[in-house]
Amino acid sequence: LYLYNNQIGDAGCTAFAEACSNSKLVLASLNDLSLGGNNGIGDAGLVALAHACAKGALPSLKKLAVQRSAKHSRGNPAEKHPELKMVCHERGIELM
Repeated sequence: LYLYNNQIGDAGCTAFAEACSNSKLVLASLNDLSLGGNNGIGDAGLVALAHACAKGALPSLKKLAVQRSAKHSRGNPAEKHPELKMVCHERGIELM
């Protein structure tokens, strides 16, 4: 699912994460998610996504791209979010 540069912010990323965690069937076969280029996604959105994935949301996810998506961030925002990094590592999700 390519959502690159769609002006998604914390609220949108959090709502997406909540929808995915409230029903394991939501996007159950999704294996690639790109949220890069959404500069409005910050700590709250990435933490919500990490928590949803830790609860088993997006069970088929193999690739998660969040580069250039955290507001006020330089480099790869995943490096600044240990929860997201840890859950991706545990589930075998490539974090970019």
